Amino acid sequence: MTKFSKSSTALGVAAIAAAVLGATAISAETANLTREAHAQTAAPVACALNIGTASGLLQVEPVIQATEAVSGIYQLRVEGPGTRMNQGGPFSVRAGQTVELGRMMTSGSASSLDAEFTLTIAGRTYRCPTSL
Repeated sequence: MTKFSKSSTALGVAAIAAAVLGATAISAETANLTREAHAQTAAPVACALNIGTASGLLQVEPVIQATEAVSGIYQLRVEGPGTRMNQGGPFSVRAGQTVELGRMMTSGSASSLDAEFTLTIAGRTYRCPTSL
C-alpha cells in the first residue's frame, strides 16, 4: 500500500507527463510465481487518484485516461484508522477518453490513509500511482 495526500491535479499531471514522454510508465506485475519482480512498461492508460472534499468528507476517485480503446477490471483499496474500503469492477474506455471509475467517501485526512489502485488489462496487472 502507498501513502497518498490531497491533490486535485493528479490526472492533469499524469496527462502532461504522458504528453511529454509519449507514454505513461506504470508498474506492471510480472507473471512469475513470487510476484516480487516488477517491470516498467508503457500502459494504454494513465491512471491516478483524485483526492478532494465534499460535504466535509474526504473524497477518493480513481480516474483513468486512455491513449487507446481498452477494457479491463479495476480494484481500489483504501485503509486507515477506522476505514477499510474496497471497490472494483469492469471498465471500458475509448481512446482519448477520461473516465472516473468510482468514488469513495470517508471521514479523516488523506495523510492517514493507505491506498492501492490496480488495473487489469488484457491479462496484465498495472499498479497506478497513489502518491499524489
